[in-house]
Amino acid sequence: MTEPGFEDCLRDAWTETNLTPHSNPLIGLKERLTTCSSRLTLWKQSLGPPLATQIRNVQSQLKIINSLPQPMNDQLDQGRKLEAEFGSLLQRDEIYWQQRSRVTWLQLGDKNTRYFHRMASTRRSTNKILSLQRLDGTWAHDTHSILTTIEQYFTNLFQSQLPNNDVIEFVLSGITECLTPAEIDLLQATFTATEIKTATFQLAHDKAPGLDGFDGSFFQKNWHLLGQDVTAAALNFLNGDADLSTVNQTLIVLIPAAKSSNSHRLSIPSPFAFLPSRLICENIIIGQEIMHSLTHRKSGKLGWMALKLDMAKAFDRVEWVFIRKIMEHFLFPKRFIDLIMACVSSATFSFSLNQQVMGTVKPTRGIRQGDPLLPYLFLLCSEGLSSLINYKTQQRQPQSHSLGIKIARRAPTISHLFFADDSLLFSSASVQAATTIQSILRHYSHASGQMVNFTKSALYFSPNTTQAIKQEIATLLGIPVRDTMDKYLGLPQAFGRSKKDAFNYINDRVWAHLNKWNSKFFSKGGKEVLLKSVVQAIPSYAMACFKLPASFHSKIESLMARFWWGGNENNKKIHWKTWSSLCFSKFHGGLGFRSMKAFNQAMLAKQAWRLLQYPHSLVAILLKARYFPQTSFLHSGKGHRPSLVWSSITWGKELLQSGLRKSIGDGTTINIFNDAWIPGYGKLHYLRYNSNADMTVASLLTPDKQWNHALIQSLFPSDISQAITAIPLHPISIHDTYFWSLKPHGSYTVNSGYHLAHTKLHQNEPSSSDSKSSNDWWKKLWALPLPPKLKHFLWRVCYDILPTSRNLFNRKTLHSPHCSRCHYHDETLEHALFRCPASQKLWNCRNSWIHEGISPSPDQVLRDTSTYMEQYTTCNKKSPSFSPASNDHCQHNNNCPSSSTFHHRLLVDAAQDLQLLKMGFGMTIHTSSGEVLLNLA
Repeated sequence: MTEPGFEDCLRDAWTETNLTPHSNPLIGLKERLTTCSSRLTLWKQSLGPPLATQIRNVQSQLKIINSLPQPMNDQLDQGRKLEAEFGSLLQRDEIYWQQRSRVTWLQLGDKNTRYFHRMASTRRSTNKILSLQRLDGTWAHDTHSILTTIEQYFTNLFQSQLPNNDVIEFVLSGITECLTPAEIDLLQATFTATEIKTATFQLAHDKAPGLDGFDGSFFQKNWHLLGQDVTAAALNFLNGDADLSTVNQTLIVLIPAAKSSNSHRLSIPSPFAFLPSRLICENIIIGQEIMHSLTHRKSGKLGWMALKLDMAKAFDRVEWVFIRKIMEHFLFPKRFIDLIMACVSSATFSFSLNQQVMGTVKPTRGIRQGDPLLPYLFLLCSEGLSSLINYKTQQRQPQSHSLGIKIARRAPTISHLFFADDSLLFSSASVQAATTIQSILRHYSHASGQMVNFTKSALYFSPNTTQAIKQEIATLLGIPVRDTMDKYLGLPQAFGRSKKDAFNYINDRVWAHLNKWNSKFFSKGGKEVLLKSVVQAIPSYAMACFKLPASFHSKIESLMARFWWGGNENNKKIHWKTWSSLCFSKFHGGLGFRSMKAFNQAMLAKQAWRLLQYPHSLVAILLKARYFPQTSFLHSGKGHRPSLVWSSITWGKELLQSGLRKSIGDGTTINIFNDAWIPGYGKLHYLRYNSNADMTVASLLTPDKQWNHALIQSLFPSDISQAITAIPLHPISIHDTYFWSLKPHGSYTVNSGYHLAHTKLHQNEPSSSDSKSSNDWWKKLWALPLPPKLKHFLWRVCYDILPTSRNLFNRKTLHSPHCSRCHYHDETLEHALFRCPASQKLWNCRNSWIHEGISPSPDQVLRDTSTYMEQYTTCNKKSPSFSPASNDHCQHNNNCPSSSTFHHRLLVDAAQDLQLLKMGFGMTIHTSSGEVLLNLA
């Protein structure tokens, strides 16, 4: 799409297909796309040799010109043109390999084509399937046999078992809720062209929704040509009766589930695991509390048990008739149900096997993975199981036979926890309760098609359960007994005296990521994006629920620091600054990396904020009953024998309280001296001895809800009195509320909480005497329109942490601090950049001399530098088709032929902005011809 003639070719191909007036617009859309695919393929072939060949040709010509000792002006002009052409070719090559590599985190960082190439090649070799073991143990080796095996497997998997209607009605009989009239009207509304366009522009730009390979960006960037036909086709289905099967073709990509395995268990990439509006952390907290309570029940005659269910191929076995029936029970409109079922039942499957599309299967059950409807439909199906469990739980029966468990006397009974396809059931440890669970699972399986994988499911019992009961229940259900629950929703649930072992898997994941990324593929800008976007995100999920050990924080930061400074497990390079200093904001002299401890506390403060804001949620009610039944959340302590998750939330609450303030409503719950309620002031403990210590803000108000100025002036100093009377009051009586004082909107954010926690961690460290001036200066530096790698160089210059001979000598790395070029002076930062006689001609020649043993002419370096900056400026004005444009990221990559002169360009570019460093050496740098290059006076 970056080629100049692309749009003309597309327009001709799109208008070439003649459609009859009565044809299905969906069929017409498919025919147009097929025609476009053929025409664009032929057009591409007419453009000349392949991209790789063009790149090699330009490289060869550039190499010849760059090797000339004294190039002529026309040769220099030709070199500039070749550089521009080369930059364009690299940009296209970069887009191609970025799409092939499936690496999305680099879209806002340095563009490393060689890295993309490596990832794509690795993915292809890893995913190749050479043989496949059948269920009977025999092997299929040739493509035909492998395909036959695959088709047979998926045909059986997607074959409906024709569930009995009476069983379905019994399972769904417990559903009592339904849609409201307003919701029904919304679902029956006519679809509009605006909605079609909005949905189209929400497609992932580099993912193809169909087998033809046209991705989201193709439709989005060419909407002016395609939009009318796409909209007509979509509306003809949504508002009409068009057959969707012509375009509802699905590709199943088969990949080995495990590396280095002779027996490949094939898997399909997971769909969306969770709904955006549901908070997975709440299920984790509730599950942790229940399992903590269960494992500490060591006395009493009645034991308790938890059952973790594993559904075999959960999404592929869902019966379509069950989906329809459950939507009817919720009173979904018939027209809407028909649309949903058309989307689900019209799908056909083909298979991508070793880069080839082959075979076909027509399913009669299942929801295709990757379908945006999948999480919502599966959630509806789970309501059937949930309603059946609730029905059994509410039946009057002895406690020893009952489903559900209470973790405290005032706590609600929890019978089950569902999140996507993760299911936990709780009950008393009795044969009667186990029989009830067995009946529930059997009925649900017959109705929905879902099948429990009993060998992968697990039973957990409280310590007071007898061995005989455990064995009897395990035999009845056919589920193995486990000593402890390993993980629930991806996080540990059992913790010993030491917490480190439970979280070692996170360290292993971080190490695996950093170990496989060869540091030579990345500039500093690329490393920064990688660490911030990928590595720092790995522990975030666990940090949202648990306080991780201090040693864990240190280990993660140590791994990141080693990668940042260029070391690996066998070679530790110099760490020129501590990691903690790099964790300061870029505007405060750091690089903006996360402090793991501060971020952990900020994440947990988010949980505390939700408990404060939603006291009637299930998780808040459960925790209150267990830990603070007689007081409020903010005044609660850890309590007796707390779980790790509650101890963690308590730690987060400490941070939350330091930024909380009371918003005045009626003033009845705000203590004047013990609560922070005055903007700019903390708690006024020191004034409580002058009056009634239990006074509330309500006592400072007049009957008509105005400030009592006389009373306020008698109680407080003048500055505090003025601050109080400046607080606006609500004209109507409302309750007092809490607000987060660090954000204008008053709601807690992890970002603001992190900065507060980081400030507290470093509050005793010395800071600059003129912090505002320093902050303004750093802002100017990072806002410069320069490549990230260059700004990182300037950052290192500011701290004098470049590897000059003097610095390396001080660190016992070199035997002499002398300059390797002039041999007269120590090579300090000032000398290397400005004072050395060789540097005064053009000081970046030093790097070429040190590392390559060559000394390019200053004129050549200046010319290369000018060309580089022109290309950088031009590239940043363009928006690549595969990612948002960013004026902070250069489009060039490490395959550039002039990457060997990278240090030359880097240093000269740095020199052009060294006035910002305010070093004021009062000198002028000239080229060999006497031309002024840079004046730093």
